[in-house]
Amino acid sequence: LMKQQAEPAVPALTVLLRDGDAKTRMHSALALWRITQKTEFAVPTLSSGLNDAGQSVQSLAAVALGEIGPAAEDAVPSLVSASENADAPSKLQAAEALWKVAGKNANSIAVLVTALDDVDADVRWVAAYALAEISPPSQVAVKTLTERLVEDENARVREVSAFALGSIGTTAKTAVPQLLEAMNDESPGVRDAATRALLLIDP
Repeated sequence: LMKQQAEPAVPALTVLLRDGDAKTRMHSALALWRITQKTEFAVPTLSSGLNDAGQSVQSLAAVALGEIGPAAEDAVPSLVSASENADAPSKLQAAEALWKVAGKNANSIAVLVTALDDVDADVRWVAAYALAEISPPSQVAVKTLTERLVEDENARVREVSAFALGSIGTTAKTAVPQLLEAMNDESPGVRDAATRALLLIDP
């Protein structure tokens, strides 16, 4: 019903795809997809946003393409390029979107796992959260997330690493000893995330 009510906005949104403001173009493209479920205008516009000079526009485009998912397959080359060349966190959002669009894409995992070792704690957090979102059955991801859980000085990164291991599920069984140890972490958030992860990995 809501889509039917929004259909009169389609002509105006189509015009806005040529707006001078890049964010307006990205929002309009995603709105068109949500209303029509058609990719012919939305995906090319969002793909072009991945190459925008503004990091916020790149991030917006990547997140939108991830929402569209497999129907945005024409954007895969642009997402691959963005995941390799863009600045973080746009690179990480492009990698997450690539996984959602192309399915089990090794490039996505490689980008996110590498970012778990970044010097910037915010980048490490975003990478771990993205891995929690896509929950890849990857032993490489499990190994690096386990290292972050044990070694990271930032409690937020340790917490989201535990959360990601729980999201991955039974593939992360090798992390059970470290998660058990994390139940004694000084941070209540880490302790809670570790407890929840253990229930998901080995219920």
